[in-house]
Amino acid sequence: MGGRKRKVAVDDEDWLENLEAVDEAAASQSKKKRGSKKDKKERSGHRMFMLDRKTIAPLGSEGGPIEEFAVLGATANVYQVRVGRHPHCTCPDAVKGNLCKHYLYVMIRVLRLDQNDPLVWQRALLTSEANEVLSGARSTNRVDGVMAAAAVCTAYKRAAVGSAGEEPEAASAPPAGRPIEGDCPICFDDLQPGGTTPATRVVTCDTCGNHAHEECFRKWTAQKKAAHQSVTCVYCRAPWPEPPAAAGTDSGAYINLKALSAEHRGVDTSLEGLYGETARWIRYRSS
Repeated sequence: MGGRKRKVAVDDEDWLENLEAVDEAAASQSKKKRGSKKDKKERSGHRMFMLDRKTIAPLGSEGGPIEEFAVLGATANVYQVRVGRHPHCTCPDAVKGNLCKHYLYVMIRVLRLDQNDPLVWQRALLTSEANEVLSGARSTNRVDGVMAAAAVCTAYKRAAVGSAGEEPEAASAPPAGRPIEGDCPICFDDLQPGGTTPATRVVTCDTCGNHAHEECFRKWTAQKKAAHQSVTCVYCRAPWPEPPAAAGTDSGAYINLKALSAEHRGVDTSLEGLYGETARWIRYRSS
């Protein structure tokens, strides 16, 4: 019959060859879909930075190595990217099953793989491939400027500790090298290193390096805001950065560092600002 397809029998000894051919075709199609120039441009056109990197499972682990990267995204939200046998990111795009730009940023910019390396675009890695990627064996290009400013990284670490419900570490090395000593400029009690409570921990001005008790500075901040004034350092009157806020999203709450990141100030971080006409399609896909 002209409208019916003829079934083709496959010998037992040929099934593996046919299966491999199908897999190769699927991989090729996936590469075309994910690896087009337009796709790469859209994923790499936004400015991102790495805030932190830690090892979850070391190289040579039986189940494969895993490293986690804290990435400051285009909207100044912080996302956790894991590189190992199974790519993972906490951003909404990755949660929906897509290979997100934050993961690609880590692979291409941080781990320095060539953007045409097939491992960049794979949905999963073999244990041997994960070892190659994380050991630097496949790194081809040197990329500078991947780390966020030191103050932004420090703010992220403080916020990350706080969001985990742990006590933040007491200040031990002030930015300007000033020792923690003398009197608090607000309550005039002694300042001492190694404080473990809000009343004894210190906060440090990133501009002049002077200190004040954490609890005292909270009261200073509240007083300034009540008077509709900008929060400044008690000593040098330099603007005091707002603490990182949690930005609500469909998939949970993210730490947002827009107030602290110079690269994100004054930037339109809405979908329209970041993606232009493509924003309408993104909203439709997300609905």
